[in-house]
Amino acid sequence: MGPECYGRVRGYSVGVTPTQLSAVSRYTQDARQGSSTAEVCSLKAEMAQIKQSYEARIEEMSQSHRTDMEELKQRQELKIQSLQDQLDHISSFLQRFAPPVT
Repeated sequence: MGPECYGRVRGYSVGVTPTQLSAVSRYTQDARQGSSTAEVCSLKAEMAQIKQSYEARIEEMSQSHRTDMEELKQRQELKIQSLQDQLDHISSFLQRFAPPVT
């Protein structure tokens, strides 16, 4: 039968050769890579969309938080002013009826 040669199958010249198999293998591998590449691109686009959605939501929540904090600060300032006015009123009331301190 002679020495072995690359790309040849010993036998009766019937069947698939390794060269033919490698071509089919390359084709299926390329097809899988193309499918995987498309899937990766799709997933990246989906991730970018989700990231954008979360960033928008975070910005919305941050703005809402800032607004809430500003309102709380204003209410506290009004409450402090009200308490200060009450304290001033009580002090003036006590000064009218308290004996002078000597």
